Amino acid sequence: MHGKCVVLGLSQSPTVILSRPWAPIALCIARGMDYLHGQYVVHLDLKCDKLLCGLRDPQRPVIKIWDMGLSKVGGERKRRGVGWGQNASKK
Repeated sequence: MHGKCVVLGLSQSPTVILSRPWAPIALCIARGMDYLHGQYVVHLDLKCDKLLCGLRDPQRPVIKIWDMGLSKVGGERKRRGVGWGQNASKK
């Protein structure tokens, strides 16, 4: 899956990955993060504790990404350059 968007990678993955019990949850999280990144928002502290899970229907989970306290908003230029993402602080 190197070089692919996670949403596309999970959506187009072989049946083996998509048949795993965690696959619908992972795909829901990836779609949420893809939406945030499309709005030029970076969470910066995503972990299991920051996900609210509604599993009333396990085949169609509802995942909410919360606690945006460390998130950053940036424009298109900032998104492509230094300052966007985890490795930026190391430069």
